[in-house]
Amino acid sequence: MLYRDPLAGLRSQIATKRGVLHSHERQIPLLLRALLPERIKKAIDGLRARALAEGDTLETLSDADAALDGVLAAYDEAVQLLPQLRECPEEVRDPPRPRQAPPYVFEEEREKHFRLRFVDRVHEIAPDAYLVRWGDYTYLSRFRVGRAPLIATATISAPIEVTPYFTTTLRTSVPAETPALHVRPENALEGLGKIVGLVEDRKVGNAALDDTFVVGGGEAAMALLTSDVIAALLALVPQKPSLRVARGVVELTCSGRDRAYAPDTLRDESIAVVLGVRAAIERA
Repeated sequence: MLYRDPLAGLRSQIATKRGVLHSHERQIPLLLRALLPERIKKAIDGLRARALAEGDTLETLSDADAALDGVLAAYDEAVQLLPQLRECPEEVRDPPRPRQAPPYVFEEEREKHFRLRFVDRVHEIAPDAYLVRWGDYTYLSRFRVGRAPLIATATISAPIEVTPYFTTTLRTSVPAETPALHVRPENALEGLGKIVGLVEDRKVGNAALDDTFVVGGGEAAMALLTSDVIAALLALVPQKPSLRVARGVVELTCSGRDRAYAPDTLRDESIAVVLGVRAAIERA
């Protein structure tokens, strides 16, 4: 008489369901996984260990089978949400308003020259865009590149500076759940902080970026640093680019000094950085 294992059918069922689970996990990139509703992430994280637990008793196998049903249901819902997760907002929040209220200081010749250079550059990108003052020495413009909303600001230092110092920012929108990321040029103090472990610096595998910038963020956030974004950041090194992704906003800040009061504002690479981060989500 042949012996028939009463748990064989349950083991086979569990193996099949685990195969489906691994397939679902490959369907959802880590970046999009971070954008899932919290209840789905909790269901997946809470049940996955039980679903993959090893054991040979009826109790262990039954618990794994039930956990697999729950985690597969969560993944089924997650897969249905993928097109929605890839959608980025069509509006972007303004940067913080200036502390001082209008009227702003009278524009001197260098501020006018700076503004006109900034206007010319903005109009190269979006002919219908307009500029507003955003403080004594800052100008702001809102425009679109394709469907992506962009807000650009340009600030020139106060006249007390003999050689003007300028700062430009460019921001766009991503889903609010997008994992936080920062990329900033490394300075001597941060270099020391990295050595003693006080400064977070995640290596992304690009030698030039790893040697030049300090990168912070979780594993999922690293997917935002595509090859196009990295190449554009490296091209901007002379302008000390600083990239920050937080609370649904991607913002790139560049700075420098210019004797002609006409800094090279809003370079194509700046646009490539912020739109590249947005595209990393849309194409994930």
